[in-house]
Amino acid sequence: SHLINIVFARTLTGSGLSYGQLSQVASTTFLRQMETTRSVITESPDLYFEIQRANPHSAELIEQVKSAVRDIAGMIISEDGEGFRRVMDQGRDYLNESDRSKELDRLEHPGETRP
Repeated sequence: SHLINIVFARTLTGSGLSYGQLSQVASTTFLRQMETTRSVITESPDLYFEIQRANPHSAELIEQVKSAVRDIAGMIISEDGEGFRRVMDQGRDYLNESDRSKELDRLEHPGETRP
């Protein structure tokens, strides 16, 4: 997730738009992503570089991210709505698996006990 947030920050800085301009027209989801990215990008660059460098799975993850961006961009450019929906449905199914959804709920509501 660090990598994705650093890529998102780089994309924002290269957009030519200020934070204020983007936040005026941003959706709730976009604002949440900007805040998550802010929490990563304000940390030590050296620490995050070392985390990425030392992770034995970084090269594979980077290739997966590149492939996913390429695939989804291709769907958008070719107007493949069905493929795009399939990707979103697969992600939703993955995140809705009971163990994962309970973990996400725990992270979103720390200290609360839920069934």
